[in-house]
Amino acid sequence: MSSSSLRYDPRAVANLILDMFMHYHPGSPIDKAKLQSLLFLVNARHLSLYKGHSPLKGAFEATPKGPIQPSVAKSFSNTIGYIYTYRARGISLTTGSHYDLDLPSDDKLNDVIKHVLSHAGALSHEQLQAMLCAKGGPWHYIICKIKNREVVTSQIRDDVIVNHYNKMIIGLILK
Repeated sequence: MSSSSLRYDPRAVANLILDMFMHYHPGSPIDKAKLQSLLFLVNARHLSLYKGHSPLKGAFEATPKGPIQPSVAKSFSNTIGYIYTYRARGISLTTGSHYDLDLPSDDKLNDVIKHVLSHAGALSHEQLQAMLCAKGGPWHYIICKIKNREVVTSQIRDDVIVNHYNKMIIGLILK
């Protein structure tokens, strides 16, 4: 199986984003909300570049504060403030012991992360939220569907991200 068809544990991708963020933006603040935003942008950019292929297992959910990846949210739920050194860990279902997650080794994914960090890594959490929650974007689309009772889940499907990604980006440019 080629690396471009693999789907990775979103917690491991979040850890990779943190590592690369610290390299490209040393000393810049990052908290769990900003990490969620960057992870969403990495997934959206990957989906748009590679014909709807998500690099992540699982899906994002639309919450009142923006899109979140549930397993990443749970892994970072006990953190407060900036998360420079914290990394998500796995838990063995058989023993309950914690283990370090293997970071993805995928050139395409690394290139997407570098691109996102170079264009959005220096943005504040508020600026990222404005982009992610822009009218017409994937998050906005699902929130409207929920309000109109047209869907029963807050999950943001990959096809919705692909179809509304450009509106999210254009929403940032127009502001």
